[in-house]
Amino acid sequence: MLSARETSQPTTAPLAPAPLRPLEVTAIVALTLVAAWMRLRHIGVLSQSGDEGFTYLAVRGVLEHGIPRLPSGAVYWKSLLYTYLATAAVAPAGIASAHVDALLRLPAAIASTALVPALWWTGRRIFSPAVGVAAGAIIAVHVWQVEMSRYARYYPVLQLALVGFVERFHAVHVRDDPRARSAMLVCFAAALATHTIALTFLLLYVPLVALRGPRLVRDRGHLAELATVTALALAWLAFESRWEVGFVHRPSGGAFGAVSALTKGLSRWSGQFFRWLPVLVPSLVGMIAVAGPLWALASVAPAARRGGPRGGGSALALGATLVLGIAVLGFGAAHAVPRYLFHLLPFGVVLAVAVMAGLGGALGAWFRSGRGADFGALAGALVAGTLGIADAHVGDAWRVADRTHADRVEDGRYLPSIEVLFTWDMAGTGRYVADHRVPEDRVLGTHPIFTFGYTGRLDGWIWRANPALWDAFHDGADGRLVDNYIGAPVIRTLSELRAELARPGRVWIVTTPSLGVAAHVDPAIARFLADHAEARVFAGRDGVSAVYRFERPAPASVTG
Repeated sequence: MLSARETSQPTTAPLAPAPLRPLEVTAIVALTLVAAWMRLRHIGVLSQSGDEGFTYLAVRGVLEHGIPRLPSGAVYWKSLLYTYLATAAVAPAGIASAHVDALLRLPAAIASTALVPALWWTGRRIFSPAVGVAAGAIIAVHVWQVEMSRYARYYPVLQLALVGFVERFHAVHVRDDPRARSAMLVCFAAALATHTIALTFLLLYVPLVALRGPRLVRDRGHLAELATVTALALAWLAFESRWEVGFVHRPSGGAFGAVSALTKGLSRWSGQFFRWLPVLVPSLVGMIAVAGPLWALASVAPAARRGGPRGGGSALALGATLVLGIAVLGFGAAHAVPRYLFHLLPFGVVLAVAVMAGLGGALGAWFRSGRGADFGALAGALVAGTLGIADAHVGDAWRVADRTHADRVEDGRYLPSIEVLFTWDMAGTGRYVADHRVPEDRVLGTHPIFTFGYTGRLDGWIWRANPALWDAFHDGADGRLVDNYIGAPVIRTLSELRAELARPGRVWIVTTPSLGVAAHVDPAIARFLADHAEARVFAGRDGVSAVYRFERPAPASVTG
């Protein structure tokens, strides 16, 4: 994030940080408190959903074995940093705590709250105080940010680590502050331990090397930094090359497997991620697309060059990094879903505000009316903040914490899974079974992770075993399919379900909305359960999930 002017005169007055003012600090404290309230209020009301089940199993494994070993014996190496942060949150109360859902989400909520002052500080250090405050205001109330902060996954932690990396990178390479290098490397290591996608931010070194190549070669500190960053990246890639990156990590064939996967991935590219941007953040994309070129044109004027705000090179480098990073994400068989762009949201926010403030400052400097550049930059930041907050749907963000299992979300753009517009009541159904079953009872379910997590047991996964939908099973020792996470056999057909029900003992069946999806569950099984409504003993708060209880022998099916 640098320009020729900024790199050749790293300590000149235009780059000196603006002094902190009481009003600015007060505003950020207030915004941080608002963010904390939005993220922490009712954080444990909804059941685990989506990928939160992986976090639960990983934390359970750490508490029992010291590493995220799943009940099936596989190890879930993905997002190690979040796994251990969540473990630290859960450990005092225990995995069986009634508040485990809230505790699993706590690191995400705290990281998302801390992002407000972190983005403010980054915006003011790289651009100006007005940019920092406006960016902090948008991220505090953006519905996407609030939504993902209440989800027990790594996304906000990755954002926070990357924001720290970018701010410290700027301190080292634009402000020439070598003292920031250690913190920069720690932030990069933390981001990498959270998700491999952090490697895309090494693209910041492209303009750095292009503009300061000779100096980098002569400076031992820079060389040591490049060597450390490279070593961290290669070590992580070597670690990941030993495992399949997917729903569960298994040995993949070592380096040859990694080379094969890389070659296959580079052979195709998708632009789906770019097409998501105008849908997710239309105002931010519009501001960058319109104000950025206008800022560049306005800055050509001598008056603007003399008095305009700093940061043009930083904005250009950051924008190029984001574009290249999104392009890299398009390689391979990536699932082009919005959550894989979430780590870029803070940078899109600060960039949109910066280009609007830059345009306002350039116009103010052009007309040179006293402190026209400063007032113009402030006006631009205020306009960007207003548009950004409007784009954030503040009312929707405020209402996220009030959502119940019975609520359906009309706008699913910001949900972790854009196809699931409500939260299944896995806690209600699972805990009902846990409270009423005896050790000899067997438990079957249409979702292996949540059924196991909330009932404490899983003896069979009712699933059609379609690998195109969820490749979460493998061939077991007895020739039957077994799920990857719990190690339970897969029940694919009504005849297999009948065989389970014919065995001695009582059987509980926990169903989810998958029961009504033919691609998920054999329709014959759905009809069988519908025909035996008397066996339905509990209905979930979502109006769809349910619990069935069968005594041996199972009643005859009307349609089966």
